[in-house]
Amino acid sequence: MCVNTKRSGTCLCAGCKQFFCRKHFNEHHRGLINELNVYIEERNQLLEQISKLDVYDDYHKNILLQIDEWQRTMIEKVMQVAEQARQQVKLPNPKRAEIALKLSHFSNRLLHLQETEDLVEDDLRHLKETVAEL
Repeated sequence: MCVNTKRSGTCLCAGCKQFFCRKHFNEHHRGLINELNVYIEERNQLLEQISKLDVYDDYHKNILLQIDEWQRTMIEKVMQVAEQARQQVKLPNPKRAEIALKLSHFSNRLLHLQETEDLVEDDLRHLKETVAEL
C-alpha cells in the first residue's frame, strides 16, 4: 500500500522500507537525490574553503622562505663587515707608521743637536713646529 495515497504500492524503498506507487516512488527517489545534492554542494564548499586555505598556507610558506633568505643574507653581510673590521684592525695604520718614522727622524735630530750643541733659534723654532705636527 502506497504511504502517500493508501492505494496499491508496488515499489519498496530499500532505505525506509516503505511501499510506494510508481509515481510516488519516483518522487521519493528525486527527494533523496535532491538531499544528496545538498550534501554534495556542502562538500564542494568545504573543498573550496580548504583550497583557499592551501593557497593561504602557500603564501605564508613563501613569506617564511623570504624571511629565511633575508636572515641568511643579513648574517652573511654582518659577517663580511665584521671580517673587514678585523682586517682593518690587524693592518698597521699607515698614519701611525708615518708618525713613527717622523718621530724617529726627530729623535735623531734632537740627539744630534744635543751632542753637538750646535743650534740656533731657527733650529728651536723648527723643533717646536715638528713637536706640534707630531
